[in-house]
Amino acid sequence: MTNAYNLQRFLDAQQSVYASVLDELRAGRKSSHWI
Repeated sequence: MTNAYNLQRFLDAQQSVYASVLDELRAGRKSSHWI
């Protein structure tokens, strides 16, 4: 069975910034453009 919505594409698109986002959230301040 295939995923008709292909939600993996959203995970793939965010993978490159995920670690940076987590670091910023832990620090309590957004300092880069990831939205």
